[in-house]
This record gives sequence, structure tokens and C-alpha cells, in this order.
Amino acid sequence: MRFKLPVTDASPNYLAQHQILEETAARNQSALVDLTREINSLALHECTLKSGEKTAGAVWFERDTKSSQLLLRVPVDGLIFEFPLSFNHDK
Repeated sequence: MRFKLPVTDASPNYLAQHQILEETAARNQSALVDLTREINSLALHECTLKSGEKTAGAVWFERDTKSSQLLLRVPVDGLIFEFPLSFNHDK
């Protein structure tokens, strides 16, 4: 009695798996570049303002996870402006 085994070409395509990983990494890198650009566009940049001029931007800083209050000090032309900040950890 003879048995005929089915012929398949179901061997893993390791090259395709590698290409998928490369494509995913490229998309992630592109997303990281986009995020970095967005953050930099929102950041408060160093500048010189004349009387009556305004500027705006965001400031990021690292803090201890358990801190509830801190004092942000911003030096401006020899003066130091202090901004007390507090954080609610109950959320």
C-alpha cells in the first residue's frame, strides 16, 4: 500500500519576518521623529523680548514621582521669578 504525502511549501519565510520587523522599526522611528518635532515646536525657547512683547511655550522637567510640591525658578535678566507648583496624586 502506498501513501502519498501532500506537498506544501509552508516553510517559514524568515526574510519576510525580518522585513516586517524593519518596517515596524522604521515606522516607530518616524513616529519618534514626529513627536520630537512636535515637542520642540511647543517648547519655550530662549529669546530676548522688548518691552510689551510676549512669548509662550511649554516647559518640561523631571521630578520625583512622590513629590507633591516644587518651586520652579526662572532666571530673567538677573532676576529670578519663582512659581510654586503642587501635584495631586489621588487621580
